[in-house]
Amino acid sequence: MHHDQATSQRIVVLAHERRRFGYRRIGDLLRAAGTKINDKRVYRLYKLADLSVRKRRGKQRLKLERVPLHECQTINEVFLLACPRSVSIWPSASLAQPKQQP
Repeated sequence: MHHDQATSQRIVVLAHERRRFGYRRIGDLLRAAGTKINDKRVYRLYKLADLSVRKRRGKQRLKLERVPLHECQTINEVFLLACPRSVSIWPSASLAQPKQQP
């Protein structure tokens, strides 16, 4: 089919211009340009042209030695350690001190 051949060439051109676009977004571009085509036909032509969106590699993280978390002895101890007393989120945060055992 001549229609499929012309559309297939257009799909290949769009896929090379927009490497991160899959068949659905390429179909949207074709429809925005005035071509009457559904997603199933775009998918078929996309696969026949052996196109696919490349997978992204994950972020490379630094491999540091893991340090265990501080073990809490009282309620809200982690909160008190994380927030210095000079930085107050709540007005009563400066009053929050661990209770002393009698």
